[in-house]
Amino acid sequence: THITIADNSLAHARLSNVVAAVLLRQAFGLSPIVHLNSRDRNLLAQQSTVFGLFAAGVRHFLLISGDALALGDHPDGKAVYETDSLGLMERFRGLQAGVDFFGRPLEGPLDVCYGGALNLGRTLGPHLRRLAAKADRGARFFFTQPIFDPADLERLLEARALLGGRGALYIGIMPLISAASARFLAGVPGMNVPSDVGGALEPYTGQAAIEAGLAQAGALIER
Repeated sequence: THITIADNSLAHARLSNVVAAVLLRQAFGLSPIVHLNSRDRNLLAQQSTVFGLFAAGVRHFLLISGDALALGDHPDGKAVYETDSLGLMERFRGLQAGVDFFGRPLEGPLDVCYGGALNLGRTLGPHLRRLAAKADRGARFFFTQPIFDPADLERLLEARALLGGRGALYIGIMPLISAASARFLAGVPGMNVPSDVGGALEPYTGQAAIEAGLAQAGALIER
């Protein structure tokens, strides 16, 4: 069983996902997919993090660029971005070949599996080109943001056709819990929450709103 562990998502400081991954492995034997963003660490810190996780038994990674700092706890901070998700993937491909992030030989190849994010934005062409670039760099699975719009499922078919079997696509499903949560998520970059989806929750509060959100998510899964 895999569980994904985000890396300071929405630029909010949270429990280190490195520590969380190790604790989950020790306590429950779960196989975590650890997110690594290029916003918070330079390449030296990235490699150290990967080596530490590998030593702890972690083999799966989701490589992302990271949400803008302006969204989170420290909007005036300085992002690192020594590389981006594509650059991280190139370096992970090197690890698989027995070469570290700086071109130096390792004692042997690292058995790591890595993937990336898929944005299903309305201007799909650039996102599909970036998806292809990730697959070219060895990414073998792709996660979408939570999907709330049935039209996004149609765009997902285009992405699957482009990959041609080069990677697995995983659809994000996250039940809304209130109309307010829908409005908040609609303002998050990369999220597409149609107004009618959030509007359908307006008459409900509390447990009734949660049940309505679960019904919406179930309808998407059934499609």
